[in-house]
Amino acid sequence: MDMADLSIDQKLDLALATNTASEILESLANDVVQWIPGSYDESFALRRNVASNPNAPIHLFLQLAEDDESEVRWEVAKNPSITQEMIDEFSKDDDYIAAVASNKKCSSETLQAFSKIKDDSIREAVAANPNCPVALIKKWAKLKDENIRACVASNPSAPIEILEVLASDDEASVRMMVACNPSCPIGLLVQLSEDDDSEVRRYVA
Repeated sequence: MDMADLSIDQKLDLALATNTASEILESLANDVVQWIPGSYDESFALRRNVASNPNAPIHLFLQLAEDDESEVRWEVAKNPSITQEMIDEFSKDDDYIAAVASNKKCSSETLQAFSKIKDDSIREAVAANPNCPVALIKKWAKLKDENIRACVASNPSAPIEILEVLASDDEASVRMMVACNPSCPIGLLVQLSEDDDSEVRRYVA
């Protein structure tokens, strides 16, 4: 495939597609596009998209983890295909803990440790992570912070009894997250399909 024949939109789509071959992803990540100050930085956008692709090879993740752009490094930290060593390394940097906390490869032990950090973005990422300890899910489902409850409601590992409680939450944003949870049982979806809030019903649909 000749990269020169592709438009930037086609390249960006290729960089995101999970069936794109690793050698093409490498070409895209190293594609140098002349950037004019004040215009869209296409090279950066390509590297960011490749960094989010789980099909990228490890050596490319290692390269992008050293990228000059923090958004590219952030996408690497979130990617579930990076190594445990890379997760451990990103966990040492306060700027990337929230990204690691959203990584589905992050262990429950690490998430438990992250949960003690007083930072909303980190706690929300922990609450939504499928590896979040069940005991923590149950505890945080009762918090006054509706954003944390909404993240718990979106967690596919949340026990059914927790989803049942959150499906009747006072906040529509929490009920919406229950509605789009892939683990939400049919009975709750039926209940939420009759919700007073139209946005909740839309999420059910």
